[in-house]
Amino acid sequence: MMRKIAYIGAGRLAEQLASLLEPSLAAGSFRSVYFGLPAEGRAGKSVVPFERYLDDDFGDCEFYLALGYRQLQKKRSVLEALRSSGRKLPTLMHSAAYVHPSSKIGGGCAIYPGVVIGPACAIEGGVLLNTAVNLAHDVWIGEASYLSPSVTVSGFCRIGAECFLGTGALLSNDVAIGDRCRLGIGSVVTHALPDDTQGLGNPFSVRNFQLT
Repeated sequence: MMRKIAYIGAGRLAEQLASLLEPSLAAGSFRSVYFGLPAEGRAGKSVVPFERYLDDDFGDCEFYLALGYRQLQKKRSVLEALRSSGRKLPTLMHSAAYVHPSSKIGGGCAIYPGVVIGPACAIEGGVLLNTAVNLAHDVWIGEASYLSPSVTVSGFCRIGAECFLGTGALLSNDVAIGDRCRLGIGSVVTHALPDDTQGLGNPFSVRNFQLT
């Protein structure tokens, strides 16, 4: 049976997810479609207008969420719409990642090469863990959060929904950060952060910065 793969998004992140998933599939065993802007239809991609992702024509696809760190609220909304419509939301798990058997991962996540998820972790739907993210143990991550390469999260931490953690960010033991937080590159966080906190630095300090 032909496997039907749908990427929500048609930009570089969608191409990255495809590069992680599709090489392991037999040639001719799958067909891919992207939902995005027509201008993103480079490299022979089949791009359908974004708003059509819930059309009945695509009801038998498996969906992968390729909306980046600037679109986390939208990503969470799409996740809920797909879930409510009963669509397939598998987790993209690269073979070079490690997940402890006691940990649980929700649908629609993307787990990149080199990721290590230790014991008793719970990852909610739509989370992206980029290359070499390390979750020690007893970590909870809320829906649609995005952890950049080499983020390290120590034990008993809690990360809210729609959060962005920049490359190399570090959370020390037993730290909780609220929903929609933005931590810049190299942030070192040693205390709780309320919802909608934005900042960076070692030690972490609250300040505005531009996500690039």
